[in-house]
Amino acid sequence: MSGYLGGFNVESIEFSDFDFTKFDISEINEKHFENKELKDFLKQSNFNSNEKEEFEQKINHTYSIKLQDGIFFYIDNIENGDVLAVDIAGNCYLLIHDPYKVIKIYNKEEFFSKLKANSLVKDTIEKYDYYSQNI
Repeated sequence: MSGYLGGFNVESIEFSDFDFTKFDISEINEKHFENKELKDFLKQSNFNSNEKEEFEQKINHTYSIKLQDGIFFYIDNIENGDVLAVDIAGNCYLLIHDPYKVIKIYNKEEFFSKLKANSLVKDTIEKYDYYSQNI
């Protein structure tokens, strides 16, 4: 077998009817893809070496999101397609799609403080809940 398997779908068959021990997976290999956008982002950023290391450890995947307000880099999903993102300067934003809104929620120092404390997503969801009720 060659190619890319991202998942599979079986319609109208009960999984209890499958004998998964009969699947030959001996030639399936896991391949990890390099996250080039993360490396490019860290090169372009004005983060010091400790901040770059912290970012790479906690946010191990990102991609760029180009909007009229600037270029942002994905950090995490928040809800309903809305995302938490950061810009090249380290400012952190909520990117809300309906209605479209870009809201700066943390400066660089606040962002890294929350990242180090492992409270970034939790604290952001609280802010998101506030903003989503007041848009």
